[in-house]
Amino acid sequence: LRFSAPPGPARLDLFDAAGRRVLTRALFANGGTEVLRLDEAVRLAPGVYTLRLAAAGRTATQRW
Repeated sequence: LRFSAPPGPARLDLFDAAGRRVLTRALFANGGTEVLRLDEAVRLAPGVYTLRLAAAGRTATQRW
């Protein structure tokens, strides 16, 4: 997973199609493009998920 966020603490949440949080990761962004491995995702059931990244008071979501 590649993302950009301002420097500082960030949080990544992954939700299933029913809106249940299935993964949470606390992060510290360096202020540039970050690369994050979600090895835990291989244990998830196939389907559509929603990623939510929160950093510096802003939130971005994306279907995954």
